Amino acid sequence: MTLRRFSASLAALALLAACGGDDTAPPPANQPPSFANASYEIDYPENGTGTIITLSINDEAVANVVIALSGTDSNLFAIANGRDLVFNAPPDFENPQDSNGDNVYELTATATDAQGFSSSIDITVTVTDPVGATRFIDPVFDGTTTLGTVAMVTPSGNSAVAFTGPAGDTLMARPLVIVGGGQAPGAQAMATDFALRGYLVGMTDTQAPADLTAMAGAFGNGAFASLGIDAGAIAVAAPGDARTGSALQAAFAGSDVPTYTFAPDDTSAFGAAIQFHQALLEGRN
Repeated sequence: MTLRRFSASLAALALLAACGGDDTAPPPANQPPSFANASYEIDYPENGTGTIITLSINDEAVANVVIALSGTDSNLFAIANGRDLVFNAPPDFENPQDSNGDNVYELTATATDAQGFSSSIDITVTVTDPVGATRFIDPVFDGTTTLGTVAMVTPSGNSAVAFTGPAGDTLMARPLVIVGGGQAPGAQAMATDFALRGYLVGMTDTQAPADLTAMAGAFGNGAFASLGIDAGAIAVAAPGDARTGSALQAAFAGSDVPTYTFAPDDTSAFGAAIQFHQALLEGRN
């Protein structure tokens, strides 16, 4: 190779180097951190103290991502260990602390990386009652609401049972009080008192034992499901007409529904509610 040709080759190599012959791509632009899920809807048992959920984050530098909470009920929660969502205090099903008192807690989690990029996710935590538990709360509501009626074909014909619950309360998995003599002023007063104290009330006029047996059977076949009544959490009190109470106790004797009866002639509506409440606490639940 002549000196002239060798010099030309060196010049070409130098030109290639000057033009950036290395084709390595530039690093990608920073992306906001992202959550593994689009949203979270979680059931969490009352009195729980553990982690509700561990929030999973995707990011180039995930260790530097910080999670903050905001939203309607966010003040009741915290982030532990950088990723774990926890309650500040164990939730109480009977004493909900969420903004509208329905045991459904709503909040938003926002993940922010070291460069200020962020993304958010909505979280709903529903606090649940332990399976098989019966609530023994005895609040006094401002009013009552007629939920509807259930008509059952009985030996005496169609016996409609009207149901009343505390106004503004939709938690119907609670003890049920069946009040006999539904047209009598005393029975109506007792039914109102029970409903105001947080019980679900069924008003019936029937006294025929066969009719009451049919009513008892209806608890097991879903007849009340349309009213949102959870038959699995029902207990029965039978104030009102003494014959109704005795017949109901006999009708429910062979079922799994706990029943408590008492005569109305020596018991006020308030006293009846207290007796029923106490009976449940003593084990008839």
